[in-house]
Amino acid sequence: MKLLTDEPWKAITRAVRKSPGKCRVAVAYFGRSASKLLPLRAGSVLVIDFSEGSVQAGHVCPSEVLVLLRRGVEVHSVTNLHAKVFVVGASVFVGSTNVSQSSANTLVEAVVHGTHPALARQSAKFVESLLGEHVTLEYAQQMAKIYRPPKIVGGARKTRKAAKLAPGHARTWVVQLSRSERDIEAAFAEHQGRPIARRRLLSPRRFEVENFSWTGAVFARRVKSGDLVVQVLKETPRRFMVSPPERVLYIKNYTSSKGNRSSIIFLETPKVLRRKTLPQVRKTLGHAAALLRPKSNLTLLRDAQLNHRLHQLWPNLS
Repeated sequence: MKLLTDEPWKAITRAVRKSPGKCRVAVAYFGRSASKLLPLRAGSVLVIDFSEGSVQAGHVCPSEVLVLLRRGVEVHSVTNLHAKVFVVGASVFVGSTNVSQSSANTLVEAVVHGTHPALARQSAKFVESLLGEHVTLEYAQQMAKIYRPPKIVGGARKTRKAAKLAPGHARTWVVQLSRSERDIEAAFAEHQGRPIARRRLLSPRRFEVENFSWTGAVFARRVKSGDLVVQVLKETPRRFMVSPPERVLYIKNYTSSKGNRSSIIFLETPKVLRRKTLPQVRKTLGHAAALLRPKSNLTLLRDAQLNHRLHQLWPNLS
C-alpha cells in the first residue's frame, strides 16, 4: 500500500493502459478528455452519475461516455454516487480523484494504491453492487443534447444532507393496473400518440413502444417523460405480474367518453420483456416487496434501497 499525491493520474492511466479490459470503476464525475485519462476497453465496467443534473452542470460529458460505449465498455448510472474507486486487474486506486482535467492538472489529490488480492476483490464487489441502471449508446446520445460545459464559480454550493446510502436512480413510480376495455377516445389517443413515442425511442433494435391507459389527471400532473415506471398488473384476483422499470417516452392526454380527464402512457420497453410474479419478487426483496402494492394506484418509490434492488432484478435489459 502506498499514498500517491504527486500526479496520481499518471499512475492510474498507466495501469489502465496495461489492462484496459479488466477494470471496475465507480467515479462520480467524467469530464472532457476523460476517455483519455481512463482508456477503458470492452470487458470493463464504469459507474458514473449520468443524471440530467450532472450532465447539465458539466460534471459528466456524454461525448466521453459515448467513446467508451462504442469501445464496448459497460456503463451504469447512480445519481448519488460520490465514491472514487478504480480496480485495474489486481491493483486498486481509492481516493479523491474524479476523471477530469482539473483533477489531473490543477487540484491537489490523494490516492491510496494497493495490490492486495483481497482488497481488489472487495473493491470490485463494491463497484458491481452499484450496477442496475444501464446507460445505452442511444441514451448517451440523447443526453449529449443537454450537456453544458462546466462553469468555475467561487464558493461552495449548498447540498442537501444525504438521507440514504443506497445507489440512486431516476425517479421511479409504481403503478397498479388491471385489464379493461378501452373506449373509442382512448383508442384514438393511442393512435395519435404512438408516432410521437416512436420518434422518441432511443434504441428500436432493443426496445419497443408499449402503453397503458390511466383514468384521471394525477398521472400527467405528477409523472414526466424520462421517469421510470414499474407496472404491477393484476391478472387475476390472486396473480400479480411485475414489470421491470421502463422509461416514460410520452404522455398523451385526452377526455374519456364519460368526460374524465385521462392519459395514454407510452413506455420504452425491452423487446424481451421478462415480467416476474409478485411471489418471485417477494422472494428476493422480502418484506420490502409489500411496497409494490401500496394503497395508492400511483406511488413514487422513495425507498432508494428498494428502487436499486428492483433494478438489479432485471440485469442486462439494455
